[in-house]
Amino acid sequence: LEFDSVLFGSSRRVKDSQTGLGDIILTTGLGWDKGNRHIAFQTSFFLPTGYYEKASVDVPGRQLTALSFGKNRAAILPVVSITNMNPSNGREFSASTGITFSLRNDATDYKTAPEWHAEFAMLQHLKSGMAFGASGYAYYQLGEDSGAGADSLAAATGASSLKARVFGIGPILTYSTKRGDHSISAKFKYSHEFDARRRFEGDALQASIAIGF
Repeated sequence: LEFDSVLFGSSRRVKDSQTGLGDIILTTGLGWDKGNRHIAFQTSFFLPTGYYEKASVDVPGRQLTALSFGKNRAAILPVVSITNMNPSNGREFSASTGITFSLRNDATDYKTAPEWHAEFAMLQHLKSGMAFGASGYAYYQLGEDSGAGADSLAAATGASSLKARVFGIGPILTYSTKRGDHSISAKFKYSHEFDARRRFEGDALQASIAIGF
């Protein structure tokens, strides 16, 4: 992974790469349909089971250790989402929003403030099962981080605030089909992040596949 970091007013190109398993996420939800509209409420529980390594930065040497697939802290994320799908023209609009409430990271004595998330996607579905469109997201912290780790970071950087934000947008491509009694869906998404404050800003390519049994 190679990306630009925009932290506390600095902009430098640094590199980092990691492999590993992420945190386990347990999700429960409830939803209902009304016409072309589907509304859902769900809650996700993040368990700190993934690979984690404390971050370290050597800016002059352009060396960075910051990528971890786990966050080393438990968290809960309630979400409300809505999807409007018009089968007559194949147009879909989906949006969701939620707030992540995190416990303290014991390795760094750092407690992240509540984090507001919002995502959207606009898609044109084809009869072949393909769909294409655009998706985006916004991330914004609602308060100040706390703990000795947060105090040390603020002192080291001279930052008056650790509240972070970032926005992202890019194209999305999906495909859905069935094989016998099994549903199969795939998603490819590219996101370009911008207007970041006090967090990394980069470009991400995501691919996923789901099989229903």
